[in-house]
Amino acid sequence: MKILLVTSTLLMGGTERYILNFVKNFKENEIDIAFFRWSDDAMTNIITPYIGDIYHLPYYIAHPIRFVNFMKKFYREHSYDIVYCHANHGSTIFYTFPIWNRENVLIMYHSHNSHGNRKLLQFLCRIIINKVCIKRFACSKEASIYMYDSDQATIINNSIDIDEYRYQYDIRQEIRATYGLDGHYVIGHVGQFSERKNHKFIIKIFESVLRKIPNAILMLVGTGELMEDIQKSATELRIDQNILFIGNSDEVNKLYQAFDLFLLPSLYEGLPFVGIEAQASGTCCLLSDVISKDIKITPLVHFMSLERSPEEWAEYVTQLSISSPNKQDYSEMLEAAGFGLNNMKSMYKDIF
Repeated sequence: MKILLVTSTLLMGGTERYILNFVKNFKENEIDIAFFRWSDDAMTNIITPYIGDIYHLPYYIAHPIRFVNFMKKFYREHSYDIVYCHANHGSTIFYTFPIWNRENVLIMYHSHNSHGNRKLLQFLCRIIINKVCIKRFACSKEASIYMYDSDQATIINNSIDIDEYRYQYDIRQEIRATYGLDGHYVIGHVGQFSERKNHKFIIKIFESVLRKIPNAILMLVGTGELMEDIQKSATELRIDQNILFIGNSDEVNKLYQAFDLFLLPSLYEGLPFVGIEAQASGTCCLLSDVISKDIKITPLVHFMSLERSPEEWAEYVTQLSISSPNKQDYSEMLEAAGFGLNNMKSMYKDIF
């Protein structure tokens, strides 16, 4: 079976990690990937051994005429049994327009987000998606409603390789020694430096945390368009000496082990991979309350409103630093809840 996966970026985000797990699970098929925004070497190097070709498509907004001509030619030259879109917005459906009327191609759509901008465009795209996509998936009910205006999509959990992320004391000690974290309270965040991840708020929270926990360290894993702005803000607030900008890493699973608290005050999410990975590593989590409550798989997860001030968030962080139990292995709980890779395989078995 020949499959094309279409997505906006090939970075180290949650959608891309889902795609990585997908291709690892179904590598017996011939799988190509097409993206239309950005990529980085870290992700492409990891995913390349499991797939055929990677195609960089024109961005439909930046080059509309080139986009139309390119896509027509692309589907004339490439034949697929399944075209599977992984998206945070409905506009990804545009990348299938030449095959909307082809009966021998199955178009599938997967919603990885529960909120977005360009609402009129999303409304128009939703009509197209519901008409041309035979299979509709989502990471949560909220993501289903956002993308399809219905909670009837097939929900597929953001499954992870639980063994890869499970808590391991020896690795925790190793990473903390490598980064000089012994004796420090480590707050971690994993995510692209984008508006929805709310890094500006993270910095403000951390500034307040340092007044209460002077030995605190903030580890920020990821890159993105706002990274330089956040670094500048940290310098202006004179807290940059307590912040580690890790960048992209192919050892994120090990970095989680070093965290004492995982902080995710996102403006919106689908059902974030990072929240599942953090729980697998036994890390206490403080998340914004706009995130789907389905993410609370273990007792490690706590929520707080974005309407609360950075000082109030910092106070909660301080409370958790005192009351949270030592890290331990929650892998069995995650597996039982259906967040292991075996669940992904079973959800797709009727299709493949």
